[in-house]
Amino acid sequence: MFWPCQPESPFEREFAVRFYRWARNQLEQELERDFPFLRSAAAAKVQGASDMLEIIRPHQPNYAALVARTLLTKTHCHAAALLGEPLTPDDQTFLKKIDHARTSLLLRPGWQVFWGIKRKEKGAEVRIKNLILQNLRKTVAPIVGTIKSDPSGPYAAIRIGSWQVETHFENRQTKGSHYLDYSQCIRTTPGKALFLARGVTALGSMGLCNTSWRNVSANNVPAATTFIAASCKRFLEAVPELLPSSREAF
Repeated sequence: MFWPCQPESPFEREFAVRFYRWARNQLEQELERDFPFLRSAAAAKVQGASDMLEIIRPHQPNYAALVARTLLTKTHCHAAALLGEPLTPDDQTFLKKIDHARTSLLLRPGWQVFWGIKRKEKGAEVRIKNLILQNLRKTVAPIVGTIKSDPSGPYAAIRIGSWQVETHFENRQTKGSHYLDYSQCIRTTPGKALFLARGVTALGSMGLCNTSWRNVSANNVPAATTFIAASCKRFLEAVPELLPSSREAF
């Protein structure tokens, strides 16, 4: 999920506020339309998306808005504070109730399957890893740029103005199952590695949930990579309007 770094320079603060306002607008559209993006995540079997729908309770609009907006403020806590919208003590108490609800759902019967704690047949992991990479290059690369191999995992990078937007993927075996996720960051191009944002996902920027999969099956790979493509496109289309007007302060 998006890591809300403390913005220090005027330009970091400018970006943080723009990003928060964009994420808030995205969330308000989700609320108005009965969470279409979150529902598409659940259909693609994004880890935690179905549980978030249970926690938010879309059939109770006022409660759904309260949960969603509180999670958004937590995610963008520094920018919200800059705008005079800090988390209140009541918000903090409510967040504890949300965390408790999440924990209760994760520990319900069948949670081992949810977390993907089971073994696949020998050789399946290699086949799934290759299938995921093949689908990422087919579906996601046209949006984020050429996907390159790296010891830390596949990644892609494109230039937007004087900034670089990188997309990183995790595609690996873990605990006998297969794990997949992605995140994006905005950083300065050659020179010092200064970041405006790290760990960005479209769902995470709204405070809803990470975009990751455990126990990925071959059948779910196309849906997963298609959802990643849609998520990356959503953020990349917004980046030009989010970037600070100058980076001289860096």
